[in-house]
Amino acid sequence: MTKMNAIGIALGVVCAFVASSLWYSPLLFGKQFLELSGVVTAPKPTGITIAGEILRNQLACRFLM
Repeated sequence: MTKMNAIGIALGVVCAFVASSLWYSPLLFGKQFLELSGVVTAPKPTGITIAGEILRNQLACRFLM
């Protein structure tokens, strides 16, 4: 069994969160995504949504390593 590097996992989680946040932001492809999906306005993420996304990224990093 391999030993997991906690710092590496934490860094992967933060990088995945930042990358996905930028990807769907108006800076990159957020406007096109909203237009193509037919949504009028993007809802503001709540604290629970942000925490859920960070947890999802952490689980994905743990199982992929």
